Amino acid sequence: MNLTLKQAVVRRFFGDEIAAQVQTGIERLEKMQAASVRDEEKGWVKLSEDGHRDLTPLNKDRELEICVSSWRVNPIINFIIETMVAFVCGDGFTIKADNEKVKALCQDFWDHPLNNMSVCFENHIREEAIFGDLTLPKFIGRYTGKVAVSYIDPRDIKRVVTDPKNAKIKIAVIVKGRNFQDGKKYRIALHPDVEEYLSPEAQSIRESCGEAECYYSQINALTNDSRGTSDIFIVADWGDAYENFLFDYADRWPQMNTFVWDLMVKGAKDKELKERIQAFVRKSGRVYAHNENETLEAKAPDLKAVDADNGARLFRNHILGAKNIPEIYYGGGGDANRASSAEMGTPFFRAMSRRQK
Repeated sequence: MNLTLKQAVVRRFFGDEIAAQVQTGIERLEKMQAASVRDEEKGWVKLSEDGHRDLTPLNKDRELEICVSSWRVNPIINFIIETMVAFVCGDGFTIKADNEKVKALCQDFWDHPLNNMSVCFENHIREEAIFGDLTLPKFIGRYTGKVAVSYIDPRDIKRVVTDPKNAKIKIAVIVKGRNFQDGKKYRIALHPDVEEYLSPEAQSIRESCGEAECYYSQINALTNDSRGTSDIFIVADWGDAYENFLFDYADRWPQMNTFVWDLMVKGAKDKELKERIQAFVRKSGRVYAHNENETLEAKAPDLKAVDADNGARLFRNHILGAKNIPEIYYGGGGDANRASSAEMGTPFFRAMSRRQK
């Protein structure tokens, strides 16, 4: 290849610099193309990866506050949760095992003063129903080796981390720290057969948690939801609407028990009517005498109380039906008889049996 004197000089003294700048330009162009592809695929993930379906932290905090507040002050919401807890826990639990040593070990955990499961287990079931998940940090006695658990308020959890390559596996719980920073990290206790399939990224995240470990469970969650959902969440707004409906009806009730005297005087002028009103005294048991020109009637407002009863039942059944609870459980007989009442309980029994497992 024939080069001019100028080209030969440039190549001789500046060839390496030109080649480096060209290579930098090529790399920059490749990064721009890759970024463009990522923008086009934004929101799309591999089927096995986390789809980020959860509520934002602020919305999640709001959900938890609404649910616990509804349980505390709303009678029908409280009834739903307490009915679920009663059916799940029943008359309590008895630990059984073929191996006596295993039985003794489980019983020792159950009766440990810090665990006190005979009392706390029912409350844990209640908390999981209200908040949607349950986190119990695990501690091992320094000298006895016995396992004890504490409790983390779900409102203190910043996020639950899943395996970046497999959203089915929840690997760590991170609590809130100061100034919106991450606080203490707990790795979630996993079965050894599950740990075997953790991705390298997940193993690295768990190693960053140190020795802190916890038990974590969730309800009402899809496969790639990192947090559970409260049993109250789906009916919270309707429970509030039902409560407002009853408050409005209570405000109307005094008016429904009042009446007014309708005194009609034929041919009377305004002045005469005012005098009759001032002179009018009507007490129970008294006699009122008048001629054919006057009529006196006691009139009460017609506020359609029957419509209120039907409206309340509509709200109530909409709320209870969403949780498979029959109307008769909340004191509403409706059109039920003994045979139909027995059949109404089947969906609820099956739901609670699934929750027990």
